Amino acid sequence: MKKLIILTFLIIPINLSCGQNQKESNIKHLINSINYANSTAELDNQRESFSIIENNEMKKSIEFYKKAFEEGKLVNIDMLNKDHPNFGNHFRDDYLKGLQLLIDGYEKKIDRAYLQGQILLEKWGTWYSANFDNIRARNMVEVIIEHNKNTLANEEPNLNSSELERYSRVLKKAEGGVQNQSDLAELRSLLRDYTSRTGRFLTEEEYNVFIGFMKLTNDYFYELGISLLYSWDQKKILTTTKFDDLYKTMATLKLRQEENLKHDLRTLKAASLNQPYLEDELGQKYEFGKEIILNQMKQNEISNNNMTSIHRIMREFVK
Repeated sequence: MKKLIILTFLIIPINLSCGQNQKESNIKHLINSINYANSTAELDNQRESFSIIENNEMKKSIEFYKKAFEEGKLVNIDMLNKDHPNFGNHFRDDYLKGLQLLIDGYEKKIDRAYLQGQILLEKWGTWYSANFDNIRARNMVEVIIEHNKNTLANEEPNLNSSELERYSRVLKKAEGGVQNQSDLAELRSLLRDYTSRTGRFLTEEEYNVFIGFMKLTNDYFYELGISLLYSWDQKKILTTTKFDDLYKTMATLKLRQEENLKHDLRTLKAASLNQPYLEDELGQKYEFGKEIILNQMKQNEISNNNMTSIHRIMREFVK
């Protein structure tokens, strides 16, 4: 499936503009910024489905993000706040900050910054979508999506060697089988040690960084399983929109090696052809079929349940 233009729902209703030149100029900068951001999705739509992103293509996307950021910095935040409560604040703290982290993460090769940028942009889109009707009607009412808290943009969890080893062990168990109470107690214990050592609870941003890569990987395999089942039943490659997006993210953040991503594509093709086997790059064949797909989906469901438990425990340490 081709990806739709991102952020199209962010187009500002015409009735926000008025006859004042300053107001019209402000809205122009806002729309220009969003149009530049949308241009990255147009590049995605020109690319072959699931092709590995080349460096020059990624550079083009980053250039559009840079233009979006530069244009966005010209927007008068106070003026947006007058149009609708916290409009400007969300534009500044979520949209612009998200663009900045995305750009810095790519150029400085800081994967966590890149991920944080994506999280903030998604947060901005969720807020705007929920408040769109009120903004259009100029109702001075804000729909609150989640509690707002001032956090340090570059704040990341700084695990020591013991905490990191225990955290890694919990994640490995979460991916491989059903967690038990001792596994969850281990997670709670290391988080208790972490917050005790640092003298504070986790921030929302630290929480996102803790689980961000893990959640992306888990979601990717879940959507891959659904897409394999669709492709098998329809006898053609058919994927979910979320899989399309996650495939790009996994490649960009290098959360999955390029050869493994290519293998995923070969698996999708094998499913569409109802092949009874998979073949690796060395020509070795492995049993394959709908039953194997369904068994893997069951495993994915177990992993998702494990993730839910992990998220719940980690929320206990967020203040």
